[in-house]
Amino acid sequence: MNTETQQDIAQIEITMEQAKMSIDKMEALIRLENHPDWKLIIGNGYFEKEAIRLVALKADVQMQGDNEQRDVLRQIDAIGSVREYLRSIYYFGRTSENSLAADRETHTELLNEDVTNG
Repeated sequence: MNTETQQDIAQIEITMEQAKMSIDKMEALIRLENHPDWKLIIGNGYFEKEAIRLVALKADVQMQGDNEQRDVLRQIDAIGSVREYLRSIYYFGRTSENSLAADRETHTELLNEDVTNG
């Protein structure tokens, strides 16, 4: 087995392992989101009811001071940050699903090429 092929095989194996970890993470998130407790606490609780409460609080007459407004905006931004983090898990998981199939094919080709040339 030549050194270049060995390096290519090692690199594709690392890439495949990373893809599998992204897919596992996405699948774990899907399982969590389907759990009734997740829906109660996070899905409906934090992402919906808490977001609505904070938007209403931002308009509250007693919350118009600079510190109060900053605090409410910080909490609204936190909700957005968590949602973006979860979206990134989906994005990388779906992307990894697509690339894993191609990586497996490349891996097989490299192994076959090495056997043929070796």
